[in-house]
Amino acid sequence: MEQEPVDSLKIVVSDFHLGKGHHLADGLPNLMEDFHQDDKFAELLDYYCEGPGRHGAKEVELVINGDFFDYLTVDVSGRYPDAMFESIAKEATELICQGHPLVIRALARFAKAPGCTIRYQLGNHDPAIVWPAVQNALCEAIGTKITFSFDAYEFDDVRIEHGHQREVAHQFDVTQLTLPAGPLGRKEPIINFPFGCFFVTQFVTKTRHKRPYIGQVVPFRLYLRWAFVNDFWFALWHGILVCAFFIKMRFIRHPLRFSRLSKTLKILKEVLNPPRLESAARRLLKQSSYRVLCMGHNHEAVLRTYQGGKQYVNSGTWTEFTSFDPQLMGRHLIRSYILIEKTGDKPWRASLRQWHGRHSVEDELNW
Repeated sequence: MEQEPVDSLKIVVSDFHLGKGHHLADGLPNLMEDFHQDDKFAELLDYYCEGPGRHGAKEVELVINGDFFDYLTVDVSGRYPDAMFESIAKEATELICQGHPLVIRALARFAKAPGCTIRYQLGNHDPAIVWPAVQNALCEAIGTKITFSFDAYEFDDVRIEHGHQREVAHQFDVTQLTLPAGPLGRKEPIINFPFGCFFVTQFVTKTRHKRPYIGQVVPFRLYLRWAFVNDFWFALWHGILVCAFFIKMRFIRHPLRFSRLSKTLKILKEVLNPPRLESAARRLLKQSSYRVLCMGHNHEAVLRTYQGGKQYVNSGTWTEFTSFDPQLMGRHLIRSYILIEKTGDKPWRASLRQWHGRHSVEDELNW
């Protein structure tokens, strides 16, 4: 069946978690690197900007819907950031660009094609994009202007957001994304990290050196049940460490942190009753005039159609993950993304896609 020509295309991707590259300076594998699909992503961008996937569209927009660069797992001078100063964030940006030259070149080709633009949405792993120096470094690396957004992207009856704001532990204060120098002894302005960012930089990154897969399991609540049965002592000990870490972070004052008791209580409530992104999406669609809601964040690619034709679409991830969900049990690499198309006066049409690309003869494994 021949594809109908379209007027506008939007390609939505999220949660690539680009780090410093596949290998360290000494040539050894970088165990903190999650993204190994540089060539496949380059193929996808070429396909939609100048290839047959464009279908005559006058406008093609790549929407990077958060957690594209993973600033929380990139060490600068051997240290993971417990505070995101502008100078450290800029250096981390340069390290990520150097580690993924194929991705940067593909983004540059895409942005230079007629009618193609790039938008970068804030996620909970890439808060560094709020700094002007980071924005300039990215625009300079790609060779063109990028639109940066720190809140939801809305057009017509479509809303695109990363999804982290639906969880208290990962919520940024969008009215105060940075904290000024001065109070409590801060020497420079820093990003106003939510609890989740501190948890990743100071706890999860250390745990990954013992269990590298810890950041690639979904849904995490089901992994915890598995761990207490199959990896009991590790789960018990780290459960105790998590409790100690929480007390330290939420009840002890520190110049790099800012916390309120009300938010601490809300985080505790979430720990006891973890929120589900799909449920939050369904409520939002029911209570609003949006017809299509796109998210990322939880790495669970899904498309749900509700009453009245309203849709929730999650772009998933391009990193390998292990699912403990009975419907998708096992280790997977899906390379999912969202395609939103507009033709004439018809409403925007959203679909969940999987990119296969060219066949690869071999891949390097880092298990």
